[in-house]
Amino acid sequence: MMILPKFTDPNPSVEWLRKEQDRLHSQADKMIATTHIMDVFAKYGKLSAIGGSYQYGLMIYPDLNIGLVADIVTKKCFAMLVAGLASNPQVRGIQTADTINFNLSRHPRPKGYWVGLDIPSEGDRWGIDCWFQQPDWVESQEDEYTERLSVIDQAARDAILAIKYNLIFKGEYGKKYLSYDVYDAILDRGVRSLQDFK
Repeated sequence: MMILPKFTDPNPSVEWLRKEQDRLHSQADKMIATTHIMDVFAKYGKLSAIGGSYQYGLMIYPDLNIGLVADIVTKKCFAMLVAGLASNPQVRGIQTADTINFNLSRHPRPKGYWVGLDIPSEGDRWGIDCWFQQPDWVESQEDEYTERLSVIDQAARDAILAIKYNLIFKGEYGKKYLSYDVYDAILDRGVRSLQDFK
């Protein structure tokens, strides 16, 4: 569940972007520890490590991505997971999707059940996205960006944070662009500035 912050500074410093990434990473760990939300997920299958921008050290808004795999996944089991999540007092909102029986999106989506959580914590509103799948529904355990983003230099990291920030500031993130558009521009086309990205 993508819950974007409202940014007000049109041109944040590189230092601020780096500090915000570090702050969000620490706050994510704190939110997980205080809500015990991952324990709820873990009752229903094998929980993956947190992926995406948390894993890459490229966070600019409070969002976490996880996967949950169980040998057999039914709609009833998914309903039980959702009920367990909804009963957590820290969960403000829940969205769900069934892409097994209803794969209606224009964009390819994984096969499984998706749940998105909205969890307010210490001034941030965290989104947690989880795909609940059986092993034969999981297309790839490998994240194509993990290895490539782990070796980029600081200039590339700063460019990613600045571009993501600017897209959120301008209201284009999630509508016109997503993180992988930024990563592809940095990794495949050598983009190092917002101007180059545009």
